[in-house]
Formats: sequence, C-alpha cells, structure tokens
Amino acid sequence: MPNQITMPAGNTQISQRKNTFAHSATDSTAHTPAQDEKPLYIPSYWERKDGYFKDGIFYQPFYAVYCNGEVIEPLGSVNAYLYDKAFHILIHLQAISKDNFELKPVSWKPLNDFDVVLNWEGKA
Repeated sequence: MPNQITMPAGNTQISQRKNTFAHSATDSTAHTPAQDEKPLYIPSYWERKDGYFKDGIFYQPFYAVYCNGEVIEPLGSVNAYLYDKAFHILIHLQAISKDNFELKPVSWKPLNDFDVVLNWEGKA
C-alpha cells in the first residue's frame, strides 16, 4: 500500500488537541487584564442575602463570629471577615467546641464602579 499515510506514534488527534490547548494557554497573545481594568466581582449567596444596594452601590457584608450570642473579641477588638474566611473560622471553632457559634454581618463595604465590575447574575 504505497499511498497509505500513517501518523507517527504518539501523534493522535487527542494528543494534537492537547498540544493546541497547551500552546493557547501559554500564548503571549492571550488576554491579560490591563492595569486599569477592574476585576469582575460575583457576590456569593450570603453576600446577596446580607448585602444591600443603596444609590446604585452594592454594600458587601463583613461577618463577625459570635459565641453563645456574644461577639468574639480576640485581643480586645472585633474582627470582621468576608464570608468565606469567617465560615472557615466557624468550622474550626465548631469542631473543637460544643458552644453555639454563628456568623452575623457587622459592617458593610461599598463596592462601586471604581473598584470592581459587579456581576450580579454570577455568570462570567
């Protein structure tokens, strides 16, 4: 069969596709955000629940950890965290103690168009 074309070993369609993706991921022409480009921000479920809009600005909640109804004050001050960090702390406290721990919003940070591009729908 003189007219039969064979592919070299390891050069299958799947490996060619993998190589294409690998090169496109490291391609210098790929989009990199400019310094003046604002990051996309997608609020979590809890931020949507406890945050609010006022005058077109979204106010992002920060949470404190409460133990048996009283705020925990390490070193004499209340620390407020974004939900993901506060929840991480809460999980560890619940693992080592039988006390009743909960998270409550205690402060709100305004996120306006100067800081981020707000994506309320959660779609990139």
